[in-house]
Amino acid sequence: DRYASHFRYEDEQVFAGMVSAMDEGIGNITAAIRDSGLKEDTVLIFASDNGGYVNNDQELNTSSSNYPLRGGKISVYEGGVRTPSLVWAPNRVTPGEQTSAMIHVTDWLPTIWSLASLQGKLTPNNPIQTKPLDGVNQWDVICGKLPPRREEILINIDPFSNPSPRGHQTAQAALRWRDWKLIIGGGGPPFGWVPKPVPVCRGIDCPDTEDIPHDFDNYHHSQEHVNNEELNDMDYTNYTELYNIKHDPAETWNVYRQYPGVVEFLRRKLDGYNQTAVPPLCVPIDPASNPKYFNNTWMPWKDEGMVQYNFAEEEVEDLLT
Repeated sequence: DRYASHFRYEDEQVFAGMVSAMDEGIGNITAAIRDSGLKEDTVLIFASDNGGYVNNDQELNTSSSNYPLRGGKISVYEGGVRTPSLVWAPNRVTPGEQTSAMIHVTDWLPTIWSLASLQGKLTPNNPIQTKPLDGVNQWDVICGKLPPRREEILINIDPFSNPSPRGHQTAQAALRWRDWKLIIGGGGPPFGWVPKPVPVCRGIDCPDTEDIPHDFDNYHHSQEHVNNEELNDMDYTNYTELYNIKHDPAETWNVYRQYPGVVEFLRRKLDGYNQTAVPPLCVPIDPASNPKYFNNTWMPWKDEGMVQYNFAEEEVEDLLT
């Protein structure tokens, strides 16, 4: 194993192999684009759907870190919803150009559509005729030609509780408006912060953690957020959190008491979204859907003519853990 001498844990070795395979695949694609003479007519977008999975129990290895952001995958804290992305577009985007503008996943459709329309390939109108799009065209924002177009993102409204399919114990909602972020019902799990990453590799290419920016080291945890253990044990029913993401991107200082007017304003926005929200269609896990029964492939498992599986209770428990 090429990574056995660099990483301590087997899952880290597997993860490193997966990242390397992805990197090789992207390299093959970009090489083919260059070789075919399509480089000047191609835009590559690399994005993620959520932050990395982390666990507040630091004895558990997760091969992921969102440091210095709070939380991780399935939480509505910045570590769960803020992800990096990049756009490769020769002669369209200046190499090294950065933007801190809010961009939502729904913005990619109108953004890509506008690029195709500008090239005369498509009629410049709404690609979805039945309803207006939620996203906005962000191309000129990405290129640095226009100021941010989006000032609001509904992060989540989840009415489930005790527990919800996402793990939290109470109904939850979160909204970002300009620099402010409101969370109702607790933003996790995971709720807390992870320490600065330390090297786990043992090879000559081991990264130096001193190169990691220390901009967040001076943040102080809120008096209500003493440590990760207490965060996990709190009752989050109707719990309110307000953060100024511009000044406190690590969400360490809950200022909802200092800004009741902002809290009320954002609550009314959430209420407005909730009035038109469609109830989620979450259903209990069906062990028969496990991909291991279908050549490790996620696929429909109740189609007519497909084999159905019957499980004993102990088998069901094994599949769900």
